[in-house]
Amino acid sequence: MENQRHRFHVVALPHTRTSKEFCACAYTQKVLNFCLMMRSLGHEVIHYGAEGSEPNCTEHVDIILRKEQQMFLAHATGAVTPSRFSGT
Repeated sequence: MENQRHRFHVVALPHTRTSKEFCACAYTQKVLNFCLMMRSLGHEVIHYGAEGSEPNCTEHVDIILRKEQQMFLAHATGAVTPSRFSGT
């Protein structure tokens, strides 16, 4: 069977950045690892996430800017900075 390449559109959560800094968010880490796994298999990965995200992807599309995170989400979640969860 021929090795097929696929294109994956991966949507991240708007209240975190897809990076190792947000290790307390299980979904964010699943997105990070999924992007890495699919890229390592040679697939195209388009990641839709917050500004400052660091996934291993073919293309990253900002769906929310850091300024918007702070304005819309900080009062509700407090999750804009990773230090709140990681203890750094």
